[in-house]
Amino acid sequence: MSKISVIVPVYNVEKFIKRCLDSIINQTMNDLEIILVNDGSTDNSGKICDEYAKLDNRITVIHKENGGISSARNTGLNVATGEWIAFVDSDDYIEKDMYEVLYNALIKENADISFCYCNTFSIEEIDCEDKIEAHFRIIDKENIYRNLYGQGDIDYKYMVVWNKLIDKQLFKNIRFDDSGAEDLNVTNRLFNISQKTILTETPMYFWRQHNLSESHKRFNRRNIAV
Repeated sequence: MSKISVIVPVYNVEKFIKRCLDSIINQTMNDLEIILVNDGSTDNSGKICDEYAKLDNRITVIHKENGGISSARNTGLNVATGEWIAFVDSDDYIEKDMYEVLYNALIKENADISFCYCNTFSIEEIDCEDKIEAHFRIIDKENIYRNLYGQGDIDYKYMVVWNKLIDKQLFKNIRFDDSGAEDLNVTNRLFNISQKTILTETPMYFWRQHNLSESHKRFNRRNIAV
């Protein structure tokens, strides 16, 4: 059993997915199970996933009919065997030390959720840092809920799933829905049952924003489940 299961929903991202996968397979923490869920792509994304699986035995590829990002994430969750769960959207990429930093923070503080800041970009990709100097702090639940509703000191865009490392046990009764605020609904429920959450105040996730991205459509806080 791997320490971390990284779930990557894939849909028509042939231009971006290699950068995404390279950033995952080259993590300094290599005890990973990488689950690629090809959600009915009509371009070469599925083929690229299969090619990477031949090169790295940590990669499992699941091909399924298109059902949307929530369906793809749930498919990955249903087969994940790692102690910790992580998500990466297939048009994004991550800092090479991201999972090592998040994992070390979890273990040091005996927490069950760890998350980080991100860098956003649209066209030109941002270079990863050569070295991460991580500063982290414990986030209490009151602060979390203020941030979920845009009233705290952390931008609510960080209240998503793809910048986090999460104890798999928290997902026992939690899955994604199609409400239009699926990230916030899930993180709201995860935070509610979490015993301790750690924020690493370093941007380690690189978030690509563009019109073609299904996973980056804006959500409405009014859809948040409480």
